[in-house]
Amino acid sequence: MSNKKSNSRNLYDEVTNAIIDLLNDSLKYEQPWLVLDSNGELAHNLVSKKRYNGVNQILLSYRAFKKNYQLNSWLTFNNVVSLGGNVRKGEKSTMIYFYKFLYMTESGKKVHPDLYEKMNDKQKSTIKKVPYLKYYNVFNVFQTENLAPSFYEVKTKEPMPIFERDNAAEALINSTDAKIIYIPGNDAFYRPSTDEIQLPLREQFIG
Repeated sequence: MSNKKSNSRNLYDEVTNAIIDLLNDSLKYEQPWLVLDSNGELAHNLVSKKRYNGVNQILLSYRAFKKNYQLNSWLTFNNVVSLGGNVRKGEKSTMIYFYKFLYMTESGKKVHPDLYEKMNDKQKSTIKKVPYLKYYNVFNVFQTENLAPSFYEVKTKEPMPIFERDNAAEALINSTDAKIIYIPGNDAFYRPSTDEIQLPLREQFIG
């Protein structure tokens, strides 16, 4: 197998594995609170404003959710540099994918895409279109620093409904003597170092 075929196969495998991980994780449980991330946006490039399509929309939106990014805005490394910023140290990129085509004659000679577009239907019928998968890497805007402040601005959300306390549930929680902290967010966990339980705001929980 050639390197080109091997690389293409690896990319297909990575896409497949990413989607399997997404499905496995999302089927584990039903999250009982409202999510406060990505501001309800579809994944898009911060410079061109163009939305990502297909599997890229799924992968980037899921990554924004998992990493608790407040915006679903993404940049290539070159985008970040051109805007005068930099990627924060230690941050890892997210790989996204797209198709391109090779245009080949019957004898196996490559044809430039611009030349192919100028061909008539009869000429095009003799050309073989070979799809192949390519990738590039992007970073969420919150993985960067030193960009203009406006790039990090998050739109104000609608006020959450007034929380209706369940007295029995509150009594049960208080009886544990656990130190519970409620903050705006999407994570619920226990922190051993401070012996605290962190939960999303009460108002986020679905009744």
